[in-house]
Amino acid sequence: MLVPALFVGVIVLLAVQYGPAVSVFGSIATALIFAYFLFPPLHSLRVQNTMERSAIAWMILAGVALPFLLIPPSSPEQGQK
Repeated sequence: MLVPALFVGVIVLLAVQYGPAVSVFGSIATALIFAYFLFPPLHSLRVQNTMERSAIAWMILAGVALPFLLIPPSSPEQGQK
């Protein structure tokens, strides 16, 4: 599944720029969009194929976890300078 992997990359890049909250929202929104428009049955949030369900689950997990692992935490002292 190449498309979910590409979307995870986009979500991580947006999270680096705008913060981890964007990655959480983006991952959930992307998973809903994929389930509704990409995977059969179309126009339903139900996904029949277990491989496609697994791809959505991994996409959410990676989109939420990777930004927290890759972005260094900001200290309160940085904002005061």
